[in-house]
Amino acid sequence: MRNRNKILLICFFIGWIALEMTAYAGQITLESHAFGVEKINGKKIFVITPDNDEALWFVISEESVIQIRNTPPTMHHVDVIRASPDEKYLAVSSVGEGHPVIHVLSLPDLLADQEDAVLYAINPYPGNAGIVGWKGNHLHIESDILLTHGTGEEAYLSEALTLFSYESFLLDMKTGKLEPVSEMLKNPVEYYGNHLLLTPDSYSPAAELDALRVLNDVSAIPYLEKTLKSERYLKHRKDIKALLLKLKKTVSGK
Repeated sequence: MRNRNKILLICFFIGWIALEMTAYAGQITLESHAFGVEKINGKKIFVITPDNDEALWFVISEESVIQIRNTPPTMHHVDVIRASPDEKYLAVSSVGEGHPVIHVLSLPDLLADQEDAVLYAINPYPGNAGIVGWKGNHLHIESDILLTHGTGEEAYLSEALTLFSYESFLLDMKTGKLEPVSEMLKNPVEYYGNHLLLTPDSYSPAAELDALRVLNDVSAIPYLEKTLKSERYLKHRKDIKALLLKLKKTVSGK
């Protein structure tokens, strides 16, 4: 009997979805990859992303199918949802116009259909970022941009702080603090400075110089002075000297 009820419930849900899609006939078609599912304490959170409308969120159990009306303010396409081990949080990765955004929701608030379940939001634009998973009370994220150094009230990230490979970051749920896993990335000047010194002879230092210029940290001076002594950067001495002079003026206060 229990299995029969479950089958009937699934059939009802599929039929309901079909009716919903019919209501948008001519406007919405379902993408083949537009489904996200996560198991939560005997239930499933089910997300459908239509082509031209907001994502549809449902909580499915053996007894019921409930639509979440206060949908999280994600980007258009929800592609990854991951619950924390203690089921207090739900990490959501979504994409709009090719740009990803990561939200962390209060899972109890989401299940209770509260208006604002968002606890944290990470926008890696102009870079990329993705959810790797949970490590205890920390959300593991990978990104190709230095997520920890946003500027201005909206914490915009500078394209100059693009990383040379994808790196791991951990978001602490208790404090909201985002930290890189790599020890070197905890000191970005060291990260870009060492890359400046160790790159091949044929490599342009433009990316490293742009990053050090944005960081505007006097601890970059030793790296720049060593770079000036290298013959491979003769073509770029003017740019290196200009940045070095700027940082030295910061030290002298002139």
